Amino acid sequence: MNRYEKRKRAKLTKVTARKTGTPIDPHLDQLRKAVGFMRAGRLSDAEAACNEILAQDAGHSEANHMVGVMYLQRGNPARAAAALEKAVRGNPENGVAQANFGSALSATGRTNEAAEAFHAAIRLNPGAIEAYNNLAQLEMRRNNTDEALRLYRSALEISPRNTQLHANTANALLAVGQVEQATRHYKQALASQPNLTEAHYGLAQALRDIGDIDRAKEHYDTAMRLDPDHANAMLSFSMIADTATETQQDRMRMAYKRSQKESEQRMLLSFALGKIEDLNEDFGAAFDYYQEGNAIRSRQLQYSIEQTRAEFQQLISVFNKRFFAERSGFGDPDDRPIFILGMPRSGTTLVEQILASHSQITGTGELAHFPRSVFSAMSQIDPRGFPSAAPDMTKADAERIADDYMSNARQRIDAGQFHTDKLPANFMLIGMIRLVFPNARIIHCTRDPRDTCISLFKTFFPSGGHHFSYNLEVLGEYHGLYERLMDHWKGLFGDDIIEVNYESLVRNPDTGIRGLLDRLGLEFEQKCLEFHKTRRIVRTASAGQVRKPMFTSSIGTWERYKPFIPCLRECA
Repeated sequence: MNRYEKRKRAKLTKVTARKTGTPIDPHLDQLRKAVGFMRAGRLSDAEAACNEILAQDAGHSEANHMVGVMYLQRGNPARAAAALEKAVRGNPENGVAQANFGSALSATGRTNEAAEAFHAAIRLNPGAIEAYNNLAQLEMRRNNTDEALRLYRSALEISPRNTQLHANTANALLAVGQVEQATRHYKQALASQPNLTEAHYGLAQALRDIGDIDRAKEHYDTAMRLDPDHANAMLSFSMIADTATETQQDRMRMAYKRSQKESEQRMLLSFALGKIEDLNEDFGAAFDYYQEGNAIRSRQLQYSIEQTRAEFQQLISVFNKRFFAERSGFGDPDDRPIFILGMPRSGTTLVEQILASHSQITGTGELAHFPRSVFSAMSQIDPRGFPSAAPDMTKADAERIADDYMSNARQRIDAGQFHTDKLPANFMLIGMIRLVFPNARIIHCTRDPRDTCISLFKTFFPSGGHHFSYNLEVLGEYHGLYERLMDHWKGLFGDDIIEVNYESLVRNPDTGIRGLLDRLGLEFEQKCLEFHKTRRIVRTASAGQVRKPMFTSSIGTWERYKPFIPCLRECA
């Protein structure tokens, strides 16, 4: 463009500005050049063009917007947020800039500000699908699942065939246990995009939860084929597989070799290959993989066995005979809750599946409602929380905990039904359970400590928790502390705590199940013996195992690893 054309364009711009009232942007040509570079993928040239503008006008909205987007693309959300903040300050009505600002803020952990930016983007452009999607994902991270689902559904009304929205909606539904609805959305996503890896993986998770193990394995396999480095699919597949083809094993081993040491990828693949080598009966190789995966996970955590010792001792000190004698008459007499607890991997999932097969019992899985109700109430009584606040609680406090728990735990359960609450770690709260629900059933699951500990060591828990389980020596000490605490509870409550031993149950299921139901005051039903046929959602590490008839092959598992676990030999 020659000087004459430039003067002509400048004059035209001034005339247009006078007529429309729009301010003249003296950097328009330079901005167009930057846009051209960006469209051509020449990001360095685009950034240089924008910086020329910003050198003269540091608050230029569009130049800051472009620079911010480039920083986002390069994975530098902090610098992106700084540039995009200037962009929206210069032009608050730019909905696209608001959405990008929200993405940058979200990536830097400034979630409240990010939500405000996304809401502004949606207000400015009600059809901004990406803003809906990103805000919904943010709400999922903030555990505002209902709001996330509302946003996804609003977006799907605008774009009902949007594949990614269907997949993300399915992920949110799966997270809250609405498995059948999640399955429908995964299938809708795959109908339009058959090779969407995450939809295959999510559908496999959903199918596993409802007990369709064979189809779950098919979709895990597809996810692994589509993404040769999909460590989550490989681990999830290994957890429910009884066999693995040479192709599947080779795929996992190649992914392991490509992974970086100490990475999340390496950790997940170590657990996966540990299970594969266990299936191959190469227990030395299996242990080496398990050891590596556990070591990586242990280094990620800030677990203190010393703190656990102090916490368990405090529970023993607070909840003594005098404590309960002084609180006679506390709590809700409702006898419908059945708490199933003990060490993880001690048979709690199996016991719940058996009981959930009874016509008078609804299985609700691992609920967080009781500890949440207790901790919330205690923190209001005393800032030190539980258990320090327990001696100061009143009868009304106990009733409030009971009301809060029951209103959350018994949603969509018939009034006449019992319900199971299978959160293993509730063994720490037996004192509170007995205080708040004096008539509730408490089932304590036990198993050979060596089998319990090696089973824990072989398991990665994707939902978190069980931080004590990633170091064998710590694990052995934790088990000892657990046994001491359980001895304390049994000293206080005796036979009110129903003991179910895993080995006895699987060796003599008919006798064990009849005896358990008798202790619960219920008639025997054949379906309890055929528990593996019961269709219900199971979302624990034992999800695949409880879909099989009773088996005894897990008894004595520790002996296969005997040469490698000297710290557990004397555990029993």
